[in-house]
Amino acid sequence: MPQHAVSLAVVPVTSDGCLLLSRRAGAAGSYAGKIGPYINGNAELRDRRGVAADRDESGIPDLLAAAAREGLEEAGLSLDPHRVRILGLAQIWSGEDTGLFVLLLSAGLTQTAAEVAQLTRYSDPVEGSWEVGHELYAVSLWEDGQSTREVLEWIAADPEVMPHAIACVTALAYKTSGTRIPDWRDILGSAPPRPGRIMKTLPVHRPYR
Repeated sequence: MPQHAVSLAVVPVTSDGCLLLSRRAGAAGSYAGKIGPYINGNAELRDRRGVAADRDESGIPDLLAAAAREGLEEAGLSLDPHRVRILGLAQIWSGEDTGLFVLLLSAGLTQTAAEVAQLTRYSDPVEGSWEVGHELYAVSLWEDGQSTREVLEWIAADPEVMPHAIACVTALAYKTSGTRIPDWRDILGSAPPRPGRIMKTLPVHRPYR
């Protein structure tokens, strides 16, 4: 078996009401330079290279604890596993993934988007630099009645957005607001602008700098 069986995608929600996405580093092993969930990773089902398997005291795989570990490694963000919520499960088919299963997650934070951007300096110097690029995106999904649809139309059509982010944000929007796009085919051929009025770009600080 491979060393991991399930990938994780986490879109945190900040205390000032923004969901978080980020641009992946140019050296990332997949989807380099693309916009994705703020935290991406894999549940480790066996020990490897000094990383303990993501299992509870009974030896059962603990995917919420795995998400918290990835948040600390990649973004210097301490996630409380009890505040991590499962949004759904997606199967990703793309030029880089063929049928990969991804657990879609969200987590409520006590920090604002600006405070989260500052925490990236405490990420793992290897994992943080390898995965996370230089930009964090704070998106106000629930700003008004139109904002949710604007965000969904943008992420579905923008080729810079990786499918993990599309699935995660769509699930979050549907679960929290009930909004869904009636027919995705209506927008896939268009190129809606990035929703600048409800989307802030924040610089990410490199580890320990």
